[in-house]
This record gives sequence, structure tokens and C-alpha cells, in this order.
Amino acid sequence: MSSFSQFKKISIWSMLGKIILLITVLFFTLSLVYFIYDIDLTVLGTYYSMFFYIGLIFILFYTFRKKDINRNHVLGMRKTSWNEWKRYIPIQLLETLFSAVAILTVLFYLSDMFIEEFLMDEINNIESATPVNIYNFMLSVIVSVFLAPVAEELLFRGVLINRLGLDIGVGKAVLVSSILFSLVHLNIGFVGHFIGGLIYGMVYVKTKKLIVPIGLHALHNLLIKSPEIYERIFSSKTNASMKYAEIEQTLYYIQKFLVIGVALFILLLPVILYILYRLYPRNETVIPYESNKVNDV
Repeated sequence: MSSFSQFKKISIWSMLGKIILLITVLFFTLSLVYFIYDIDLTVLGTYYSMFFYIGLIFILFYTFRKKDINRNHVLGMRKTSWNEWKRYIPIQLLETLFSAVAILTVLFYLSDMFIEEFLMDEINNIESATPVNIYNFMLSVIVSVFLAPVAEELLFRGVLINRLGLDIGVGKAVLVSSILFSLVHLNIGFVGHFIGGLIYGMVYVKTKKLIVPIGLHALHNLLIKSPEIYERIFSSKTNASMKYAEIEQTLYYIQKFLVIGVALFILLLPVILYILYRLYPRNETVIPYESNKVNDV
């Protein structure tokens, strides 16, 4: 590993301060907009996400420029072959399925606490349902599938792996960045986020191309969004009384899905662990940035 890297100039704490400032400014600005114009909170939340990811990308690229970091070396701006995609896309499909069943497994252990409350919320939502803002939904899909993968991969893989890799080694940097990635997405999908973060980090280290984990991350988000997209586009409108009647059977189906999810989780866990074992960069000592810099000479 090079004795000096431009990434040494980056202060994680300074970058964290900028991100917190961005969050604070957006929160107070959009709160003011909400009180003045009384905008729907769902719409406001989508705009918050959009402006946050755009702001985060700006912060990261601005930091690269200030610290004389060549962003092409971070991104790995070399041609990506179809063979790379053929190798990693099936892994991403499997990881997305594993993430889904991991959520079902978590819900299985929380089911006694949440199912009845969930059903009551569904009933209340039906009775107070408001028309879906299709433009806001389309914007949320764009944010989730395009903006979020670019911004998050730039931060957690492009910056954290390269910066932490100089201090603690590439393999440990992948692990730490994945833990932080999971903590930022702290919800019932935290297991899937952690495994996904590991895969994205390992793929970045192996390919030296950030476009590959960005593409895999975008595919994951698209697959997660696809049921909702299908519902918005193809589902016919159903009156509230029909839906209300169906809710009486929902508890039974939820319990069946949770049991199936736990079974699939147990079956897939060894496969996922084997994939991580094969991908783990044991002998990698050079951060992707430095490797790309050498290959660009």
C-alpha cells in the first residue's frame, strides 16, 4: 500500500459534520415549507430524501476536489464487462431474496407484538384513505432506484472503504462500512442491509469499479419497490368494504408467510455465508483508489 494517499487528507468527523449540517438545514427548511404551505407529509418526505441525496453527492464530490482526490480513481472509470455483471447479478438476486426472508424472520419473532396493531392500522388506513399522488410515487421510485444507490455507494464504499482501509486494512474497512450502512438503515431490514453492505463492499474491492455496487444496489431497490410499482400501475381500485372483509383473513396469511420466511432464511443462510466467504478480500492490501491510480498511469 502506498505510504501516502490523498484519502489521508479526509477527516471522517469533518465529513460527518457536513452531513449533519445538511440534515439540519433540510429539516428546518422543509418544516418551514410545511407550516406555510401545508404540504402532505408523504410528499415532503420524498422531497427531503431527494434533496438529501443530491446534497450528499455534492458534499462528497466537493470533498474530492478540495482534497485533490481524483473522483475517476474512486469510481474506477474503466470499462465494465458483461462477465462481471453475469457473476454478480445472481448474487444480488439471492441477497434481495435473503433480505426479504430476513425481514419475515424478524417479524416472526415480533409477531405477537405487532400483528393485531398492524391490522387495526390497516383498517384505519382504509377508512381514511386518500388518493395516491402518482407524481410523488414516481419521484420516490427515482430517488430510491437512482439517487440513493449513487449517494450511498459513494459514501459507504467509495469514501469509507478507501479512507478506513488506510488505517485498519481493506477487509476490516469493508466490515466497518457495512455495520455503519446497516445502522443508518436501522429498521427491521437491518440484517439485509448488513449483508448487502458486505457484498457491495467486497464487489467494489474486487472490481475496483464503484459502478458495479451502484448497479447492484439499484437493482436491489428496484426489486424491493417492484410490488408497490405493480400495485400502482396494474391493480384495479377496490372499494373499502371489500378490502375490509379481506382483512379478516389477513392474520392467517401473515402467519403462514412468516413461517415460510423463517424456513427460507434457515435454508439460505449457509449459502449467503459461503458467498461472503468466497468474496472476502483476504489478501487485498491496496485500497481501490490507489489501485485505480496505479492502473491509470
